[in-house]
Amino acid sequence: MSVIFVLGLVLTGCQTAGGNPAVAPGTGPVKMSQQAYNSFNSYLDSKDPIAFALSEDGRTSAWYYCIEFGCRPYRTIHLAITQCKLRSKGVPCHLFARQRDIVWQNPGEWKPLTAGDPIASEDLYGQSVTSIEKTNLYARYNLSNLGQKAFAEARAMDGNLVAVGAALGRLTVREAAREALRACRTSRPGDSLKCEIVEINNDYVGDLPSATLFTHADRYISTALPNGGDRVTLLVDWDDVAPAVTAELVHYVPNKEGSFFLRLPEGPGLCKGTLTFTDENYAGWTMACGPRIQAEGTLIRISPEPVYEGRGLDSEGRQIRFLSVKYRG
Repeated sequence: MSVIFVLGLVLTGCQTAGGNPAVAPGTGPVKMSQQAYNSFNSYLDSKDPIAFALSEDGRTSAWYYCIEFGCRPYRTIHLAITQCKLRSKGVPCHLFARQRDIVWQNPGEWKPLTAGDPIASEDLYGQSVTSIEKTNLYARYNLSNLGQKAFAEARAMDGNLVAVGAALGRLTVREAAREALRACRTSRPGDSLKCEIVEINNDYVGDLPSATLFTHADRYISTALPNGGDRVTLLVDWDDVAPAVTAELVHYVPNKEGSFFLRLPEGPGLCKGTLTFTDENYAGWTMACGPRIQAEGTLIRISPEPVYEGRGLDSEGRQIRFLSVKYRG
């Protein structure tokens, strides 16, 4: 009998045999990067996932799923861990999940700070479509202006609603859409729901097929910021977190106070900060990246354009430096 394995974006394995340490699950706290977390979601979404391997630093992963019965778990685990090690540049890799069960021992809060579960879902069985706007879920979705967001619904044959789901504050449009669909599908346990994305950020997309939405997701990226503020580019250099990456800034209000949002590709992910200007040449700032990482520092004008340079420290003593902040005053 022929057996076919399909190699995912990042590979993994299945079931250990004989206690072989080479294919054993990992142990101890681990934090996935956003890329590894996205890959894990793809692994879970596959029809017949076999195994998912993860590096000890959470940055590299590898996985397999099977498209025919008879796949060999032990060999698949070994292949996945081996592939992960080849990509991790020397960081050890271990089994994280077997099928859809997490087998990594005591992983702690393994999701990246920007991940988490979808914000919510609601069972609206039998209600009309106009009922959506009366729900607390849609109100929270409509008011949110942080990161990327998506809203999904499932309808019955008569056109009435069955369920809705939403995801807010995600780093990418595709991630928001995928998590909104998952929230919708799980809102009625035991039912097999056909959920569709109806809104991405502030755009209605209910008349477009899902394949088109995911292919052209970037056209729906939100650039909205609270109260109509400016958006500028920020160059961030953050020790061991973001080496010279370009992130998105910023909203200012006329009273010399403002907020800024950094969407970093890995690590802390989405960070929210506040600024208080004492004059046009100087400001203090604070920033939080989820519940665990805080930072603070100063912002000083260094050229007449104006360009500002920010410096500070995070709660773990790492230095942060950023450039090109505009002042509106």
